[in-house]
Amino acid sequence: VLTMLTHVAALILQFGSTQVACDVVTLSHLIKTEGVDGIALLKIDVERSEVGVVQGIERNDWGKIRQLVAEVHEENLEAFLGIVKEKGGFGNIVCEQVGDMVGTSLHMVYATR
Repeated sequence: VLTMLTHVAALILQFGSTQVACDVVTLSHLIKTEGVDGIALLKIDVERSEVGVVQGIERNDWGKIRQLVAEVHEENLEAFLGIVKEKGGFGNIVCEQVGDMVGTSLHMVYATR
């Protein structure tokens, strides 16, 4: 993790950084406005905001998601798994650390129906 942070710091020094304002909407808002009937695979990688993403899925939209994969930080893992299981209705959930994640606070979560 320290190596990754050092790499990110070097990139920021080399290229600089820019703040960009943008609108944020829930996944259910996108499903509704874009007329999405189904999602074969939902991938979530939002740097410590994964619980907010799943909290933004309305009850009637969970059934549209067949599979889910997410990179989840340790501090959010319990809440994330609870929402995916209880609200999402996913029966098959696997949580693991793979590759460079081993020994870090990052976990991969895979959920299928």
